[in-house]
Amino acid sequence: MPSIHVKSKSNTQLLHHCLNPEMQLAYRWHQPLFRTSRLLLAPAAIGRHAGPCRIRFSPSNHLRLKSTSTSPSPDEKELVLARTWLKTFTQHKIPRSIGELAFSRSSGPGGQNVNKVNSKATLRVPIRKLEVFVPPIFIQGLKQNPRYLANNDSEVVISSDSSRSQSANVDDCYQKLYDAIVNSTAIPGETSDAQKERVKKL
Repeated sequence: MPSIHVKSKSNTQLLHHCLNPEMQLAYRWHQPLFRTSRLLLAPAAIGRHAGPCRIRFSPSNHLRLKSTSTSPSPDEKELVLARTWLKTFTQHKIPRSIGELAFSRSSGPGGQNVNKVNSKATLRVPIRKLEVFVPPIFIQGLKQNPRYLANNDSEVVISSDSSRSQSANVDDCYQKLYDAIVNSTAIPGETSDAQKERVKKL
């Protein structure tokens, strides 16, 4: 079995001859991860020798598998904006004119009034109107929740028939909209200076 001794970053050409294209893309140079020389077996074709090859790494030069995750994570600026916005955002800051309200007969509580009074409230809010005052990170979370989405995911639709009072059900719709927005995305707490220092020492 052929063997290649990788001594420095200048030897990447030799390494590329050994690793297949997928592995070449997945690996990158990094600081030493091992204290002693290790052996790695990889599919290869070196010169006339087809088959696996053995690569021996010097202690000062090693490779680490790089994450190829495609899901974007929010950067620190987005998180700071989201935390600041959450501290001041309340249900009452949602404009009552943001969507359309419709009323229908309720099947909920109400005794003799059930199915006789149009007390059930349904609120339809276009996503584009929420984008005016809701940070993108929460909009993305809403779009991933099929519970409230309708009309090709362009609207948030919320209903309430918890009360026989029409106005109470309207208030409940806006409360549900508020809850859906703030709970659409988990925002991690701000990292303290002490925590940052501990991470640096790891």
